[in-house]
Amino acid sequence: MKTCPDCGAVFVNNKLTNITITGLPANKLQVKMYLRKTGVVSMAAATESIDTTMPKRKIRLFMEWGSSFIWVYNEDNELIKNGLPDELYPDSGLVAKVNVLNRQYSELFTNNGYEFRYNGFKTHEDENAFERDFNAIYEEIAERTRGKYRVINEYYFTSNTEDVRDL
Repeated sequence: MKTCPDCGAVFVNNKLTNITITGLPANKLQVKMYLRKTGVVSMAAATESIDTTMPKRKIRLFMEWGSSFIWVYNEDNELIKNGLPDELYPDSGLVAKVNVLNRQYSELFTNNGYEFRYNGFKTHEDENAFERDFNAIYEEIAERTRGKYRVINEYYFTSNTEDVRDL
């Protein structure tokens, strides 16, 4: 098994795979880094070849007060929905998890007509639990929309890194 020392991606059955999530493909950044580092192709060629094989529709996950943290875009990169895509909406379990997280995020703010202020989490444990729940929803959406959407996690916790799943 070959591993890219720069991005952590591994080759499994001749496919570049994301080592952090078993069975999911490597993300775009991992593939680009590997191809550039190994000199297989230029960065421009790597970007072009990857972009043509990825789903054109995307789901961006980022927190915005007063909105769902799920943003769905069509093939032309136009926002078509704020909330779960239609393929996932009938799942009452996932809808409930998303609603809980949206409510928890809203409660991190004061908005009383006189002031709008971010208060933050009460404890570090609360923040860790929120991060865990957010990442679990992200993983579920990425897995269930594999091949249909590019799922992009733009909510940053203490690691401050972007995670993009090109499925």
